[in-house]
Amino acid sequence: NSVGVYVDTTGSLTFSDIVSYTKDWQKAEEVVPQRDIVYWLHSRMLGSEQFKGKQVFHVGQELGNDLHAYDFIDFYTINQNGESSHARTGKLIKQADKPIQFWANLNKLEIQDNDTLDVFIRLEGFNLNYSLEHFKVWHLDYDTLLSTQISAAIKSSVFYGILGIQILFFIFLFLIEKERIYFYFSLFGSGLFLSRAFSEFNFSSFVPFPSLIPYNEILFHSSVYISLLGGILFVSKYLNIPKDGLFMRRVVPVYLVLTLIAYGRFLFRYSFTDEGTYPPLLTPAYYTLSALLLGIYMFVTAPKSKITSRLLLLIAIIPIIIGTFLTITFNEGWLPNFFNASLVDDIMKLAVIFLVVTLALIVGYRSNLLKSEKNEVIQENLKAQQTIFENQMRTEQLEEMDQLKTRLYTNITHEFRTPLTVIMGINNELLETNQKLNIAETKKDKIFQNQQLIQRNSQNLLNLVNQLLDLSKADNQQLELQLVQGDIIPFLNYLTESFYSKAKEKNIRLVFYTELRNLIMDYDEQKMQHIVYNLLSNALKFTAENGKIVMHASLMEGGDDKALQIKVSDTGIGISQEKLPHIFDRFYQVDDSQTRHHEGSGIGLSLTKEIVKLMDGQISVESMKEEGTVFTVLLPVKTTAAIQTKPKDYHVPKTLASSDKEISSNEIKALAFDDKPSVLIVEDNRDVSNYLKQILENTYQITEVINGEVGISTAIETIPDLIISDVMMPIKDGYQLTETLKKDRRTSHIPIILLTAKATQGDKVEGLKQGADAYLHKPFDKEELLIRVQRLLENRLALRKHYTAKYSSDPTEKQSQLPKHEEREEQFLDQLNEIILKDIKNSRLNLDCLSKKLGISQSQLYRKLKALTGDTPNTFIRNIRLHKSLLLLQETELNISEIGYEVGFTNPSYFSKSFNKKYGKSPLYYRKLSV
Repeated sequence: NSVGVYVDTTGSLTFSDIVSYTKDWQKAEEVVPQRDIVYWLHSRMLGSEQFKGKQVFHVGQELGNDLHAYDFIDFYTINQNGESSHARTGKLIKQADKPIQFWANLNKLEIQDNDTLDVFIRLEGFNLNYSLEHFKVWHLDYDTLLSTQISAAIKSSVFYGILGIQILFFIFLFLIEKERIYFYFSLFGSGLFLSRAFSEFNFSSFVPFPSLIPYNEILFHSSVYISLLGGILFVSKYLNIPKDGLFMRRVVPVYLVLTLIAYGRFLFRYSFTDEGTYPPLLTPAYYTLSALLLGIYMFVTAPKSKITSRLLLLIAIIPIIIGTFLTITFNEGWLPNFFNASLVDDIMKLAVIFLVVTLALIVGYRSNLLKSEKNEVIQENLKAQQTIFENQMRTEQLEEMDQLKTRLYTNITHEFRTPLTVIMGINNELLETNQKLNIAETKKDKIFQNQQLIQRNSQNLLNLVNQLLDLSKADNQQLELQLVQGDIIPFLNYLTESFYSKAKEKNIRLVFYTELRNLIMDYDEQKMQHIVYNLLSNALKFTAENGKIVMHASLMEGGDDKALQIKVSDTGIGISQEKLPHIFDRFYQVDDSQTRHHEGSGIGLSLTKEIVKLMDGQISVESMKEEGTVFTVLLPVKTTAAIQTKPKDYHVPKTLASSDKEISSNEIKALAFDDKPSVLIVEDNRDVSNYLKQILENTYQITEVINGEVGISTAIETIPDLIISDVMMPIKDGYQLTETLKKDRRTSHIPIILLTAKATQGDKVEGLKQGADAYLHKPFDKEELLIRVQRLLENRLALRKHYTAKYSSDPTEKQSQLPKHEEREEQFLDQLNEIILKDIKNSRLNLDCLSKKLGISQSQLYRKLKALTGDTPNTFIRNIRLHKSLLLLQETELNISEIGYEVGFTNPSYFSKSFNKKYGKSPLYYRKLSV
């Protein structure tokens, strides 16, 4: 039935009172709600099969639109049997206490078929900011209500999601590129987002701004203004409208000011009319339409914009023009009946999404266009600069300087070959002479090892010189091919076999795999050797233990053209994508850091590429970090050179196949029991490490490790007397090793010599800053190194005397002055001395007790204490006991036996004997002196 309204002016009527009232009820459409008045609504309902008993009762101008309308809403019902019920909801009721825990104020009702139900609703605390012209009651099926709300939520989430993502994206673009057009677009999109949000009650009352409902109208119109401001500025920037033109200086500011004044009606809650409404020309739809007209004017009069840019903008704004027109005509009642509010709203949302997405695309198009134009200008400038540079290079003076430089480069490189030839020749003579000498085998083997070092390093230097010469020839176009015609497959197999021993040393599987039994073609043996050696050397260098290297040969055919394809693939460390394009650049090294794992000059691949190019071939590389690398060489198959009259018998030279003689582990173990100072050598270059060992092993115990990380762990474990370390090493370099060991109290006392090829003053200062005790440059002088080692160890002996005098000698003796850099070690001994003195009465105090209290192992404490004082821990403890007893003899009246017990001796006779041995006189002598 129709809804009746009773005005409770006193607000004191109860449900029992209102049930008996039959007069003064008014029709709902005739009553305008007011804030401080309580209203009662009454309606009678009849049960129906249509609802199946599950129904929802709701008060609101629109479905669900009552969240902030009333502070309290009381639902009372009476069925035909006189049974009553009560439920309460409203703005001030917690969500958990509502009849239906939903964002709107709903009440669930259950009415059986053909049953009647009187419903009384008490409304208290009406919100004046809530737009409600009269009372309206909704009677709904619960399932229908839920599906309707879900459908609305899905449409809203899609709309606001697309809009929000676009806004955030362009805000980030503005922050990154500082382009104003991105800011204007973000301002425009934000205004659209908020204006649509505040125009929908569900958004502002539920998520995420329920507290803003009193200001909903103000925020809505402010958002429209932001949208118009951003839109006009965006279009002006996009179409390149001059800032100093009449339109941007006069028309646009005047329009924005007038619009802002009109919005003042909403911002300051001021009404222009007596009826409390605003004229049609002040509605947001009209503002939007007027802004679109300004945009069209800019579109037509834009002086510099291309026609494509204009057309794209026109396509973007046409749907929003249509949507705005439909909104205005619908509000004025000019549209046919099938246009309802929901349809018009959906059309407007689609138009907004289309507008924002299209504008985003055309902004991207504009940015690409500008970048393209900018790149064209840059390319033109580069071409102009290149032309100028080429003209300068053609001058006679630069040509003469270039020729002089080339001759100097070639001559110096050639001069290297003369001394190398002498060194290698004499070394070969010595190799033969050594075999005939009648000397001990151990000495003969040592000479043989040294001669191998000379041979190997001389050969490496000769290879570098040859590469430099070839590069010089390539630069001057003097590099020539010495082609012969023959079967290249056996030659490739021979070149691969020469690396088998090196691969075996690293436990790497090296395979030569060919799809061809033979292939007759023209090739230069020396140049092919360089290509294969360089690729296989790099593969071995950058492949870890248990890895695999495959050199694969196959024939590529395309029409009449044939090419030999050589692929060298490995399972090594790979090359990062940013460094991959540069690996063929001259002198470029993938790893040029302090901790690089592998040596190299950066010449090999550059020369390889030049040789492949000289042979009309191609070389390429594919690589992934930590997955391996594949080099591919394509060489055209030609048969125009002279044929080899006698095929060569390729075999692997013994000098390449044999490995260096290893020093037996028994010799190393034997040194561990020798009473020599221990020296730890940290060097990743095997030859340098062997040379250092050779010159030191007669005087010192030697331990060798290959990098800084292993050096740190070995030093902490063994506590050597001295460390000699390279600077540039894998994993951790010499600087890191020095810093770590000098900061660790277990190893801080160990002298460290940094030995490196980095010879600048800055490098030396850096090493000394980290705590290095000496810094020598490669190539180093043998005698200087020996003197440095000897002096550092002598300094340790001098410090031992200082510590012995301080902690165990007669206090009347004068102690030596301690160097400043040894303060850390004295602090360690002071701590140890303090621990012993606190527990000096304990006769069981020993190494185990001290190591636990200091937090280091027994072996580390033993070695460090031995290095600092020359005493074992037990001797150190006994000396402190005796030192303390000496002080007690001189300062107290205790008898000698009592003093012995006081310092931890359990046997007075043993105490007197130990005291006499330490100080050369009996305790009684010092007691008499004190008296």
